[in-house]
Amino acid sequence: MSINNITLNPEMLTSLYTRYLVQEQANAPITTSISKPVTVVYGGQKSDKAADMEFLGGILKACHLSTTQVDITEPSEANQISDLLLPGMEKLLVFGAFSDPSGFIDFEPRLTNNTLVLTAPALELISQSKELKMKLWNCLKTIFNIR
Repeated sequence: MSINNITLNPEMLTSLYTRYLVQEQANAPITTSISKPVTVVYGGQKSDKAADMEFLGGILKACHLSTTQVDITEPSEANQISDLLLPGMEKLLVFGAFSDPSGFIDFEPRLTNNTLVLTAPALELISQSKELKMKLWNCLKTIFNIR
């Protein structure tokens, strides 16, 4: 094997470019490019990640989206919502990722840097409250033009 013909397995390649590849694990950095127009960032207590992902899958299905059409990530090293905004991002849905959402009000979509941002409580909290589910659904209907 010469220096010009090195084969790297996916794990080795990912370790070389951690700041530029889509993260595959918690605590990996946020990507620097967007491959999909909708990004979901979720945080919170993470007591039952599988239940959160199942609930999120139901939300996406109701919006006529699938998990293959959406970038789903945890906030990792981002300290505020502006740290998450990247070129090409059309919609950013943030669930319970920040205790101080930097002036963002839950369930009030806001256009920031050409990205429509919606903040909401943690998925776990929304899944347990009919009132929060209704607030979220009303926002999503507007954002995704659902009738």
